[in-house]
Amino acid sequence: RMEAPFAQSFQELLSRSPQLFDRNPGLRVSLEEERLADAGARGGLPPYPFSPLRPPPEETFCVEGVVELRVSCCTAFTRVPAEVGYLKWVQTVCLMSNGLETLPAEMG
Repeated sequence: RMEAPFAQSFQELLSRSPQLFDRNPGLRVSLEEERLADAGARGGLPPYPFSPLRPPPEETFCVEGVVELRVSCCTAFTRVPAEVGYLKWVQTVCLMSNGLETLPAEMG
């Protein structure tokens, strides 16, 4: 049985990164795509400056078996948690246009 907060965050992760169901699973939290989808749903551009989008849930870094990790366009994403060490099979890590200040020792 999962704790409710973990289950809720995990469901958010699955909805934000459907590539987890691919043959070569990947975690892609592409916030520029979320912003474009939101603009399409609103029927127009959001006001500038853009409000920051929420960072990926912590559970993003606890999923084993993924081969790709991408988090982009999220200024609120300031740190990669140590749980990134669980991503043993990851081949590609792309962290761009974020607010990262440091990387954990688990990233090598």
